[in-house]
Amino acid sequence: MNQALFTSNDLDADPRAAGIPRHSGAAGSELLALVLDEIDYPVLVVGTDGILRFGNHLAMHECSGAGPLQLLQGQVSARHRADQGALTRALADAERGRRSLLPLQDTNGRVTVAVVPLRTGADAHVLLVLAKRQVCESLSVSFFSKLHALTPAENTVLLALCKGLRPREIAEHQCVAISTIRTQVSSIRSKTAAGSIRELVKQVATLPPIAPAVKMAAVH
Repeated sequence: MNQALFTSNDLDADPRAAGIPRHSGAAGSELLALVLDEIDYPVLVVGTDGILRFGNHLAMHECSGAGPLQLLQGQVSARHRADQGALTRALADAERGRRSLLPLQDTNGRVTVAVVPLRTGADAHVLLVLAKRQVCESLSVSFFSKLHALTPAENTVLLALCKGLRPREIAEHQCVAISTIRTQVSSIRSKTAAGSIRELVKQVATLPPIAPAVKMAAVH
């Protein structure tokens, strides 16, 4: 994956900077990058000037697509010019140790970005965490379905429920009777011991992420 990684100074100057135990040196940098690639949130680390220090594969995919942030000549900026001022102010606030939530525009609406200071002062680094696009990764749902012996049809219904669709809407999209969907939902709840659809979706929403083994293309 061709992306900007932390330098040794970024990772090794202060072992507490990332907030997690890890190995030091180049091996630690590589290991941390691999870990962050398995997280189902787009994650970027930038300087307060927006210069990219690291991006996991989901974040790089967002920057290369239609996400709220873009990468131009190594610098992260808002995709829509009207949002750039707010991003610049949030990065400046992070330099002083202030955290914030920043709503930014993308092609499908607004996406919330968490702006978290990792270091302050002259060598300030800022963590940008973009909101997830869906409740849970499809692969995690597939593993959950296998764990509970759901059928392929039930897995499809579960994915639709996690997208916020109601049983009647699922029936319309699949061109089947609402009674069929209700029977499948009842079967899913029975197999997963979920007392309601809300509880079922909560089970899925809190699953640990399982990212695809083949990563999405990164920005070059």
